Amino acid sequence: PGARPMSKSRPTYRPIELDPTGRDHHLATSGLGGPALDRFVRRLAGPGSPDVVLHAALPADEETPAVPRPGSFPSSLDARYYDSENDVVDGLRRTLAKARMGLRLYVAGPETFLWMVTNLAYGFGVAREQVRRELIGSAARRVYCVPCRTIFDGARTSLEACPGCGRTLLVRDHFSRALGAYMGVQADAEEPGALPGEVEAFA
Repeated sequence: PGARPMSKSRPTYRPIELDPTGRDHHLATSGLGGPALDRFVRRLAGPGSPDVVLHAALPADEETPAVPRPGSFPSSLDARYYDSENDVVDGLRRTLAKARMGLRLYVAGPETFLWMVTNLAYGFGVAREQVRRELIGSAARRVYCVPCRTIFDGARTSLEACPGCGRTLLVRDHFSRALGAYMGVQADAEEPGALPGEVEAFA
């Protein structure tokens, strides 16, 4: 049998690259975005490179790839460090409130972080084509429970128990960009206790 087709709503990601048409460039990463940051920064080393502001969440554990420190950055990069991903979002909120036309935003990290930042930018009028995203790290999903409207993180399989209502959810590929989450529907809604035999894993 062939591979299951991907839902049209499911996001696709690609390596972030500098958009030369931009005027102001802001790069947001979590600790897991370190590899993308390394690659991005190397391309800023040449003459005539634009200034870039880095908003980086430092990793909370030693197993997470470390965000490079300022000594390794070219002078065109202004690095700002935060204690958490939520703090990055708060820092960007202050930046976006004063943004000019021509802003370009680059985001690298886990999917939940990508959409926290993306939806913040959209709320300030940043256009879709002005935000570039690169997925780094775990493919675990943020889930929206359709029955009780709870949103929770860290779903690693297509069958997950909702922490809000306790129902066993089937985590679908349908993705809501507004919520930054995949839809979770009651897995045994038609026949109580009858759960799907095949469980998909999100590594």
